[in-house]
Amino acid sequence: MKSNASPRLAAVRILSSVFKGEFYDVEDAVSMSSDDKRDRDLCRRLVLGAVEKNEELTDRLNLVSKTPVSKMRPILAANLKAALYQLLYLDAVPDFAAVNEAVAITKKTVSPSLAGFTNAVLRAALNSAADYKPSSLSAKYSLPEWFINSLAADYGKENALKICEGFSRKTADIIRVNTLKTDLSSLSSVYGSRISPLTDTAAVFTFDGSVSEDERFKNGLFHFQNLSSQMCVETLSPKAGETILDCCASPGGKSFTAAEIMNNVGHIDCLDVSEEKVAKIRDGAGRLGIDIIETRVGDAKTYDCEKRYDRIICDVPCSGFGLLRKRPYIKLKNEASLSELPDLQFAIAKNCLRLLKTGGTLVYSTCTLREAENGAVVKKLIETGEAECVSSGVTAGVIDKENMITVIPDGIREGFFFAKLIKTGK
Repeated sequence: MKSNASPRLAAVRILSSVFKGEFYDVEDAVSMSSDDKRDRDLCRRLVLGAVEKNEELTDRLNLVSKTPVSKMRPILAANLKAALYQLLYLDAVPDFAAVNEAVAITKKTVSPSLAGFTNAVLRAALNSAADYKPSSLSAKYSLPEWFINSLAADYGKENALKICEGFSRKTADIIRVNTLKTDLSSLSSVYGSRISPLTDTAAVFTFDGSVSEDERFKNGLFHFQNLSSQMCVETLSPKAGETILDCCASPGGKSFTAAEIMNNVGHIDCLDVSEEKVAKIRDGAGRLGIDIIETRVGDAKTYDCEKRYDRIICDVPCSGFGLLRKRPYIKLKNEASLSELPDLQFAIAKNCLRLLKTGGTLVYSTCTLREAENGAVVKKLIETGEAECVSSGVTAGVIDKENMITVIPDGIREGFFFAKLIKTGK
């Protein structure tokens, strides 16, 4: 059932729950906030914006409030952050109107006695905005302190700062041209400046309107895939006629790119844990005109079959910290809650090695930047004596540690990790 609350009030309620750690499915919560698309869009901008800038907003509020944000009721803190984000980063509403609405929300959700406090804190934060100096790296980059510390421990302070800077850049929508149907030159000549080529097969796509209604998309001329993910598949180097496994495949982008590189000749098994997930892959493959993909429902930890694969894409479930620009709510995860991931990742990769032909290639990848989920897992695989890590040939904009590649996020690439493993047969 849709809420009848204003988009600001809906955003404050969602933020209050998110900051308390009650859920992370922000998009689902926003979709239930209103029947009006404009209201939902504003609610989404406020929620994602306040989460993305959470550490900065907290710092700004702490500098002007006698009561620290950590001591405030969650609903009050959420209201102040949503309002301050709107004041600093959105222009559609006059400042006085944004402050007045925040005061009204405080009266409704907390207490009329705190209306004056809300007004005073927001006006003080707005008046001091031009002179604001972050009190910490966490506030400067709006990243959790523990995460910045872990980056420094894993990659050194200099690389950690490069990664933090990368997260502060705007992200772009990247497409992979479907070379089975067209090429980037043809696509660019037809649609002009809306497509800005990055490589022979990848481009920035400036998109207006609904993706699902776009004729280029419906005709399967491209699919969306971040450049880091495309690099991962290119490192796999799939060949026409080979048999490939994508073990955690949904929504299918890596398999689609592999099939295109293979010129739609060979076989790709796409495995994932539910029919809902593999249905997305089938739909995408059909739209792109790819017929060498076969979907399978199964658990990558225990999946078994008689065949042995030439190459395997092992993109394991992870904490997702490389995707903070598109999914800022990921950073609200508690570090302790991530402790079981490396064991799961190793179990999946170990089982996939078993399914790989001797001399075959497995690319282990994640969309996170935590060494515990990346290099540490790969080293554990190497220690089994069943695989060796070889050069991927990627050098630009990455951190290379013993052939293990961490992609530094920038305007066109998300934070990413991959390592190319060859099964030794030992």
